[in-house]
Amino acid sequence: CKRENKTLSICELSIDDYKDVKSAKDNAKKIKELGFDFVELMPPCEYVNNNTSGYETIGYFAPSSRIGQPVDFMNIVNEFHKNGIGVLMDINLAFMGKDKTGLSEFDGAYVYEIADARLDKHPELNTAEFDYASPQVRQFLISSVLMWVEKYHIDGFRIDEVASMLYLDYGRQPGEWIPNIYGENINLAAIDFLHTLRAVLDKKCVGTILVAEESSAWPKVTGSVKNGCLGFDYKWNYGWKNNFISFMEKDPLFRKGEYGKLTYSMLYNYSENYMLMLSHEEFNSIKGDKMPSAKKEDKLANVRLAYAFMYMHPGKKLLNMSQLSEVEAFVKGLNEFYKNNDALFELDYEPDGFEWVDTSLAEETVMTFIRRDSAGKELFVVANFTPVVREEYRLGVSKAGKYTEVFNSDSISFGGQGNINEGVVKSERVEFNGKDESIVITLPPLAITVFEYEPYTLIELEEIQIRHEATMAKRKAEEESHIAQELKLKAEEEARQAQEAAKLAQEAALAAVKAKESAEKKALLAQKASIKIEQEMQKKLEKLAKLKQKEE
Repeated sequence: CKRENKTLSICELSIDDYKDVKSAKDNAKKIKELGFDFVELMPPCEYVNNNTSGYETIGYFAPSSRIGQPVDFMNIVNEFHKNGIGVLMDINLAFMGKDKTGLSEFDGAYVYEIADARLDKHPELNTAEFDYASPQVRQFLISSVLMWVEKYHIDGFRIDEVASMLYLDYGRQPGEWIPNIYGENINLAAIDFLHTLRAVLDKKCVGTILVAEESSAWPKVTGSVKNGCLGFDYKWNYGWKNNFISFMEKDPLFRKGEYGKLTYSMLYNYSENYMLMLSHEEFNSIKGDKMPSAKKEDKLANVRLAYAFMYMHPGKKLLNMSQLSEVEAFVKGLNEFYKNNDALFELDYEPDGFEWVDTSLAEETVMTFIRRDSAGKELFVVANFTPVVREEYRLGVSKAGKYTEVFNSDSISFGGQGNINEGVVKSERVEFNGKDESIVITLPPLAITVFEYEPYTLIELEEIQIRHEATMAKRKAEEESHIAQELKLKAEEEARQAQEAAKLAQEAALAAVKAKESAEKKALLAQKASIKIEQEMQKKLEKLAKLKQKEE
């Protein structure tokens, strides 16, 4: 059942979905048609409180009476197996229900739970924690797990509330918990129990899958015990789920302010073998009740967008059966596309399998990335988180080549509007957002579009180069012609200016000659006037001299 480099798409079922053989038979056929690899059965173990969905377990060695007899559950599991569907089941090894019909105070004293009044009841839940330091309790729980595999042919388990197993102070205030021998809050006995469980399964039930529902930042949940890990095969990615649900519940006009929530998960993606889940806990959010639109078609587009983004993102997949009724055709197509493209699963946990292309388009709430398989085949993924159709939309691409649309969540066959890209889209040597090459496409609203990348052939590259050189030569000739024309216009302007300057100079010369002649005339007149004044002055002086002689 190990599927690290294979597809793993899981359909989560409530007990109502598989409570009898007929229900299981009908749903097995439907789940096979939808293309899921596995089902995950919400707890089949006995429980009392229906409001807990079976997670306050009181019986560990037989299916719930809601299902029927043990043979009925065997037949239920067999129906899924006959349809080629693996079976995981939820099991609660973190705590037991406090109901007196269960294990709590089994003989009037603490037998399975920790024998300390401070730890008797979990402060947040109506449960009691197992005493993992007790050999009898450990054997009891491990025997239960083995029984489900050996007698009922269960293929794996999702262990609930692993964080509450790992931390002694989980949900507790000071004084409500007891430190370990090193004075720390780590439950050493629980860690040893998980290591032992993994070792026993690897010895007796090879291939059994263990999935951790672990919500803390505990390191090395997945991986080999020999490498210091807890031994789980997969861990639910709560960080991705919480950010993504929060983002999708926002009005599309305000999603741009939450853009970083879409990219954050890739910062830690390779630290664990993560499983992405939109489980029963997210039913109302993903079904569309909280999707910000009054139109049903937009809500369903949001649902298709959410599922498609999850399938394009690295990690294994889990959806809940109750969320699928209105988008079954889409889920079938999505699972088929997922299985037919190694790039979407083969390198889920390797950096080579994923590459961001453009995460700078927050204003439009658009992002692009690449999924890649071990052979180098690439899928170019474009996500538009707004209800706006973007025609002639340019996007930067990492490589020159041909891009063919191979998946579009807005396809009419999926219930969309049909904004698709037909034919081959060829990249151009047009720089965009730091990329030397770019393509121009139609971007459908609230949708995921996937393009298969194909590099240009040598002949195509040669043709592109010839066309490019011809274009560049033509552009250069046009530029040179333009420069020559500008030089010609400049020369003509300078000639015109020179002619005007010569004309002005000639006019200035004529004016200067006239000014000279006028000046000479004025000088002659001035000279004559000066002589006349001199003569008149001389006459007056002579007349004055004569009068002076007479007086003497």
